[in-house]
Amino acid sequence: MRHSVTSTGLVILVLALAGCHLLRSEPIRLDIDARTFPEDRLTSVLRVLVLPFSNDTAFESQGKVVEEAFAQELAQRGYFEVIRIPDEDTDLFVALEPYTTGRIPLDLLIELGEYYRTDAVLLGCLKNYDPYIRPKIGLKADLVAVRDGSVLRSVHGLLDSGEEMVTRDVKAYYENQLSQECSLYEWRRVTASPETFARYACNRFVNALYSDSSGGEAK
Repeated sequence: MRHSVTSTGLVILVLALAGCHLLRSEPIRLDIDARTFPEDRLTSVLRVLVLPFSNDTAFESQGKVVEEAFAQELAQRGYFEVIRIPDEDTDLFVALEPYTTGRIPLDLLIELGEYYRTDAVLLGCLKNYDPYIRPKIGLKADLVAVRDGSVLRSVHGLLDSGEEMVTRDVKAYYENQLSQECSLYEWRRVTASPETFARYACNRFVNALYSDSSGGEAK
């Protein structure tokens, strides 16, 4: 016996196959403090050097994870070229007193700009971190001009997945960014993986860095 496929059945089949691709959610407005300073000259910035993130938490190895996630999100925007300090130079840099104190003098900024041929540096610090059960990431990041040390953009905040607002935004991030993979854990895969949660958090921090108010996708 031959069976014909009705138009209704075909629509159902297409929807089933599309599955995870159809869900889209608006990002939630998050409690992230993002500032643009009057001397903002972002349009003149072509290359940004992401410096090794400092780490004020007990999780020593996670500063690198968050740093890499932030640099990847920054590069994906395509507004400027993102460069990194080579691994062989990282240990030497983080041992410098200006780095350990959180203050980088202008002469060092100028030297970094000349050596790496960059217009600005990104200074980041992991302020709060917990990878377990209800992960959270708190960080501060400043985009600083190497020419005069002025801060162009600044962002800081705490994303705690134990808060309802953040959980809702994690779901929106999953539906917009990861749902095509149709994970068995669905949106919970974001909070189940420290690396994926770091990518989510840095996506939101970078979004805020490019906007006058927090939340929402960067255009």
